[in-house]
Amino acid sequence: MKKALNWFCVIGAVSVIMSAFSASAGAEARSTEARLTEAPGLSPAIPSWAVPADTGLFGLAARLRKPVHSRRMRIAQQSETMPSTRRERHDRRGGGSSVGVNIGVGILLDLARERRRSNDAGRGSAEKTGKTKGKKKNTVRRPRRRTKRVAALPTFRRREIVILIDQSAPETLKDELAQTLGLRRLDGFLSPLLGGWVQTYRVLGNQTTAAVLAALSSNPLVAGATRNNYHRVSGKKSKRSKYSEQYALTKMGIPSAHELATGREVLIAVIDAGVDEGHPVLKNVIEAKFNAVGDKTYKAHSHGTAIAGIIGGHGRIQGVAPDAKLLAVRAFYTSKSRPIPETTTYILVRALDWAFANGAKIFNLSFTGPRDSLVEKALNYAFLQGTILVAAAGNDGAKAAPAYPAAYEAVIAITATNKADRLYRKANRGDYLTVSAPGVDVLVAAPRKRYNYSSGTSFAAAHVSGLIALLLEHNPEISATDIRDLLMSTAKDLGAKGHDRKFGAGRVDAYASLLKLVDINSGGSASAVPLPTAAKRGEGLVHETAETAR
Repeated sequence: MKKALNWFCVIGAVSVIMSAFSASAGAEARSTEARLTEAPGLSPAIPSWAVPADTGLFGLAARLRKPVHSRRMRIAQQSETMPSTRRERHDRRGGGSSVGVNIGVGILLDLARERRRSNDAGRGSAEKTGKTKGKKKNTVRRPRRRTKRVAALPTFRRREIVILIDQSAPETLKDELAQTLGLRRLDGFLSPLLGGWVQTYRVLGNQTTAAVLAALSSNPLVAGATRNNYHRVSGKKSKRSKYSEQYALTKMGIPSAHELATGREVLIAVIDAGVDEGHPVLKNVIEAKFNAVGDKTYKAHSHGTAIAGIIGGHGRIQGVAPDAKLLAVRAFYTSKSRPIPETTTYILVRALDWAFANGAKIFNLSFTGPRDSLVEKALNYAFLQGTILVAAAGNDGAKAAPAYPAAYEAVIAITATNKADRLYRKANRGDYLTVSAPGVDVLVAAPRKRYNYSSGTSFAAAHVSGLIALLLEHNPEISATDIRDLLMSTAKDLGAKGHDRKFGAGRVDAYASLLKLVDINSGGSASAVPLPTAAKRGEGLVHETAETAR
């Protein structure tokens, strides 16, 4: 449309200019005719309109466009037959201006035809080279949409490392490491869970982080060292669900399970972004809270509040374990440039350490990150002390790499399904999956007394954490391995028969799990589904070397 308007403007301007020149040419023709008439021995045998035909603007038009010139000659011949009075009136009105318009339009049309011929020639050569193979000749080409490129989030803090120093090491070792390796000492704390000092350093000078980690691996007093990795929560807001508000409870058999257990006296650590303990569904649910981030204010977030409501909510959102108590551990933070809650290795280990020290029986880990040797070490120690670890499988899609901490051997990995038992389309796949649970279009609590619908494996993991609280109420002494076996053996098989890469052993059934636990307590056996091998679920503890840290 814009091009067409531009063409019309050009044509109009040229027409006006040519009209002016044509009127001038008409006047010149009349004066020439008069001179020829007055000269002795001459007669006006040459038509007045044809006198300047080979000179000036008319000559240029004739050379560029012969049809216009021919038409002008015909008009000139007709004008000779006009009565003189009528011809004079015609000339005074600027009758020659129509010729100027014709000339201007003709020139533009010739240029347009020439451009069209060159375009056709270009298309013809493209067809010969096969560039337009399979395309229609007259199709309108629409401009491609430019997709906005989103910069990838960093996986670790540049030039920062976290070191676990053996508790038996002298206090001076922290400063000695800084001096000998060219480091600046940052924050640190004594970890009862890991049995040593967790210390952060910044790498100075031109040396690489990988070289520093390699040097630390040979020190017998250093129990572990890694980059200060980033870990992030994930989940997506949904539109209003087409399902019933809390279809997940019915799907898992929670109403029947509540006749046997409600999670009474079970302590669950929600290691996440901040929880809004003032929300109506969380009244009298939060036992204690801790800000592992270290800033001055404990900030509530929608993700942490949603997880807490799924596990222990009351009222509009009925929790899976309504009588359980929660530890609200704020380990994730946001910023203006990074609205997705994230944390670092150092903060996360500090949060795990506090939750373990305060007696949490279940860790709900609804986040993902890279493989991290210190986080894995902390989780393994907690597992060996009887803590049940539940983690989200990840929301990065079918082709994504295994997500941690879910892929650690000690962790129960949960993926998400919808009301129809179909897999959440963004869920990770892999042999590390244990079971699945509802996690699509789930009604959740949000800060400031609000509610949302959300989807993701984070919310599926919260449902399973609540289910495990029901099992622990019925039998507080049951081990983490037995709970895993129980969940897998009573799950509804989905997808390929048996354990598979999409659903694990299937979708959990709380009522069936409790009934089986009652049978076990009466002398039965769990008869577990075979677990994934260690090779598939990842190897055990590893020391990060320069090669793995690069």
